[in-house]
Amino acid sequence: MDFSDFYLADLALDDAYFDWQWRPRNRPRASLTLLSPPTAEPVTLADAKNFLRVDVTDDDALIGDLLIAARQTVEAYCGRALVTQTWRLALDAWPRGGMISLPVAPFQSFVGARTLDPTGAATALDPTTYVLDSSPEVARIVFSQRPPELQRVAAGVQVDWIAGYGPAPTDPPAALRLAIRSLVASWYEDRGDQDFDAAAGRVPRAVAAALAPYRRTRLK
Repeated sequence: MDFSDFYLADLALDDAYFDWQWRPRNRPRASLTLLSPPTAEPVTLADAKNFLRVDVTDDDALIGDLLIAARQTVEAYCGRALVTQTWRLALDAWPRGGMISLPVAPFQSFVGARTLDPTGAATALDPTTYVLDSSPEVARIVFSQRPPELQRVAAGVQVDWIAGYGPAPTDPPAALRLAIRSLVASWYEDRGDQDFDAAAGRVPRAVAAALAPYRRTRLK
């Protein structure tokens, strides 16, 4: 489960800059890449073991893996980064409407935006041609002038930014951290009784209810 499942499927991309001679059957695409993962998990191993009432160390590695999987599931479900991390959005074409929405919140800071030529050489976007809306929940780049014509037919635009509630495990809201504990408890208690890959793709109803206030929706 990743952010693209929820926030890139309906990203409206403009065909105007495409040479359809080269891509006659393909639609423009967008992709997200995690450049710098969080340096800490929002729920520590000790915290999780206390929640699970586990005193032995035999399952420490398993619980650690479950913590990462649960955090990633919560992040993907909500469209959020919990602990500080750096993301890159790559676009094949400019979005319609002259705006690039940054699909992972909460926004912390802007790293940069650039176009790439066919050789991969980067050119920074002229900051006088756009305005950065740094709202934590709906950060976006809004163009005041027509953006430059793209020279590359795939991933010709890159935007990097830093997202997350902060660098410390205690920075995310308590409800999101509790959701991680609850997922870990569910998976740990049912280990061996279910297909983990399938279970990891689902969010139990009680956890989904707790996450509902934090789940982002795309503004039309």
